[in-house]
Amino acid sequence: MEDKLTEIEITIAHQESRIDELSDIVHKQWLQIDLLNKKLIFANNKLNEIESFIDDKANDDGAMGANLEQDRPPHY
Repeated sequence: MEDKLTEIEITIAHQESRIDELSDIVHKQWLQIDLLNKKLIFANNKLNEIESFIDDKANDDGAMGANLEQDRPPHY
């Protein structure tokens, strides 16, 4: 009976250690996910700014197609 109790205590100790390791891994992954979400939001905002700039430029300069023809290098 004493051996069985010792075996159970060892098993529980190993399981607690694994749970702590997994908890640390999950925490690190959430930090990475949070960072990636912030980078995605930043990139999306930048893309929206660029799209707005292009739309504003197109509206300021007239038709976009006409500007593209003027902006093309002579070898086209």
